[in-house]
This record gives sequence, C-alpha cells and structure tokens, in this order.
Amino acid sequence: MENKTLLVIGASSDIGRALIARLAPRYTKIYAHYNAGVEAVQELQSQFGTKIIPVQADLLNAGAVSALTKQIAAEGVPDHIVHLAAPKCIQQRFHQTSPEDFQTALTCSLISFSSIIQPFISKMGKNGTGKIVVMLTAYTENVPPKFISPYVTAKYALLGLVRALAAEYAPKGVCVNAVSPEMMDTRFLEGMPELALEQARESSVMGRLLVPGDVVPTFEYLLSDSSDCVTGQNVLITGVKRSPKN
Repeated sequence: MENKTLLVIGASSDIGRALIARLAPRYTKIYAHYNAGVEAVQELQSQFGTKIIPVQADLLNAGAVSALTKQIAAEGVPDHIVHLAAPKCIQQRFHQTSPEDFQTALTCSLISFSSIIQPFISKMGKNGTGKIVVMLTAYTENVPPKFISPYVTAKYALLGLVRALAAEYAPKGVCVNAVSPEMMDTRFLEGMPELALEQARESSVMGRLLVPGDVVPTFEYLLSDSSDCVTGQNVLITGVKRSPKN
C-alpha cells in the first residue's frame, strides 16, 4: 500500500464505486465525495473501513463546494484527484433548452471542479508530483448524439481546462489527463430513452454499451507511476470486437 491520498469527486456513481474498489489497496486515505448517494459511500466504508472518508457537497452550491475543499485542505493535499461528477444526461432539443440548463451542466462539471482543485494543484506543483484525471466522453472526439447539447458543451469545456492545466503544470511534475468512454451502462443513463440506448448499442463496435470494468483500468494506469510522462491526453475508450475463443 502506497502512502498516498485520493480524492474522488462523484464517488457514489457506478464508475466511482468500481474505481475505488479497484484502487483502495493502493491508498491510505480516500476522500469519497457524494451528493445524495450516501448509501453507496457507506457500502465502500463497510468494505474498506476507515480509509474511506465520506465528504458531502452539492456541486451546484458554491458554499458547499467551498466547505468541502476547506475540510480536505485542513488535513493536507490529495496526491491524486479524480473528477467523475456530471448532471444527469437528458435528451432535449436545443430550442427547448434554457440558459439555466447550460449553467447547471457547466457548474456541476467544470466550475465546481475548478474550485475544488485550485487550492491543491499549486501545492502539488510545489511537491513536484500529482495526478489529476477527469472523465469526459468519447463525444469530445466523435460525433455526439442529438439533443444533449448542455452535456456535450460542458465536457468540451472540461477538456479545454484539462489541456490548459496540463500545459501549465507539466514543468512542475503534475500530470492532468482525461478519459473519454463511449456510453456506459450505468444509473447515469436512467433518463435516456431506450431508443437512444439501442442506437448506441448498434453503433458500438462491441455491440453493447461499456460497463465500468471496461473503463477503470485506464484510470488506474493514469494514476500510476507508469504514466509519469503522460499529460494533456484525452484517452478514448471505444472498445473492440473480440473473436470468440476456440
């Protein structure tokens, strides 16, 4: 077990739980952020004990985000930060969207993340080490589905921040990268019409949606010492069609 601390923003998500379950033996302390999913974090605590530290905050509430950041900062600087949080993806035609829809997506995905990491990243740089990994979407590189413009816009904004931070902090030993999977079969898709999910399955080279287990190993690599020379990358996870074993 390494003497390192991990902060996972959006730890109660399906991907967050799978990531922590895989990486928990490598950390002495894991801050598991959640908003309403306390049961998921409590389940992680039952598995991994006191190394799991629940931290609650509504990412749309600037005061709550500030309090979360101060709570963690009072105990030190995380060595690694993973940002998974995003508002639910709801299909809606662009002419039906409002400025508030875009503001919600940007606040949850971009502004809260920026506020949380700002006190930590400069200290990572002074320490000469640090890893930050952000989950985006394959739609930042490929043609997105229709009717999810606030979601896609927020992910592109996050990609811009990832690359700007990577350029600024690479000389200080901090690696900042993104992971961009195709659609994953998780609770995050509960608001999506079945037709959209079926179309995603048909367009996938695997003939199915991704699952967290397909994606977690890439996060694991980007948080490992093996990726010390990797920064500013947006790693696509699109899957491959495997032939049946003989």
